[in-house]
Amino acid sequence: KALLNHVERCGIKIFRETRFSHIEKADNCWHLTVQKNKKAFDLQAQFVVDATGRKSYGARLLQKRQIEYDRLIAVLSYASPAKGTSQFKNHVLVEAMQSGWFYSSCLNDGRLVVNYMTDADILKDSRKNPLDFMNYKLQESVYTKERASCFHPFVKARICSAKSQLLSQITGEGWLAAGDAAMSCDPLSSSGILKGLKAGIEAAEAISRYFDKDCQALEDYERQVKEAFNEYLDRRTLYYGLENRWPDSIFWKRRYQVFTETGSLN
Repeated sequence: KALLNHVERCGIKIFRETRFSHIEKADNCWHLTVQKNKKAFDLQAQFVVDATGRKSYGARLLQKRQIEYDRLIAVLSYASPAKGTSQFKNHVLVEAMQSGWFYSSCLNDGRLVVNYMTDADILKDSRKNPLDFMNYKLQESVYTKERASCFHPFVKARICSAKSQLLSQITGEGWLAAGDAAMSCDPLSSSGILKGLKAGIEAAEAISRYFDKDCQALEDYERQVKEAFNEYLDRRTLYYGLENRWPDSIFWKRRYQVFTETGSLN
């Protein structure tokens, strides 16, 4: 929000609470249909950046697809502190489990946020709704259960995608995808904010070169993103390989096998 406000103070027009529903290129110009307060209007642009996160909404409208490397999801819930609870240190706790892993942290407002990371089909096969699944896994844990014991019980839970994925085509004439829209990483990498800032800078540099008539600008950017994704896959293999308590678990087996089968991207 602070970055967005800064951009606005620099004179860039921001359309808040607005979404676009159509994009096409004609006469060497992009035409976008956007909606705000149930009213549609048109915008034109020489260059378009898809920064819509994991959904890659713009790229999908351009018929590009996401290449998925796993089925990871986050079952997410919040807990309010119980009366008399002492102040907890705001540190991140990661606890490996047989069918996934827990991530938890105390927020500035005093609440505890807990994510259980697992594969979508594991949740489905459990035949439990997200809240029941979260509570069931919490009781199986050691450190996360101890931490959550000083908070009120979870009252609801939701599911978020956390899969590793790469956009099939990251750039084209007059457009590129940036951040999670281009490549999404496992939350275990803990690279969200840093990766987002770095990706924005690299995208801006590529666009600047493009408008300076550098014919290799977008090609170099796409190669850079794919190289970064390959490096990420190698790191993911390393970190998941450190956990070997459950060699027969389908969740961990997938993390051991998928990389040797996938190999490096072209």
